[in-house]
Amino acid sequence: MSAKRDQYVAFMDPTKRIERDPVIIPRQKSALRLVYRKGEITSRDYAGHCKVSETTARRDLQELILAGWLRREGAGRASRYLPGLLLNQGGGEQRVPNSEGDGDGCFNCG
Repeated sequence: MSAKRDQYVAFMDPTKRIERDPVIIPRQKSALRLVYRKGEITSRDYAGHCKVSETTARRDLQELILAGWLRREGAGRASRYLPGLLLNQGGGEQRVPNSEGDGDGCFNCG
């Protein structure tokens, strides 16, 4: 890998992006780290982890969905919150063919 690509990959690391995001409040960052480790979370898990009401938990999780950090599966009590594009490795970068044509390039790296 080129040095520029290594730098880009390190920059796009989800755990580092969570810490850099100035809009996310600390308890949401804590929840994102939990989702990244476990793979999913419920509003009840979030409420217990962060010691907030379930209403506050659902509101915080909804904000993370709108920002692209999470996505929701299911409805009502069966809702699970899974990693969104921003929480996946690579952060939803668009893959394009590189100069060799093997599809391992990206718009920013070449």
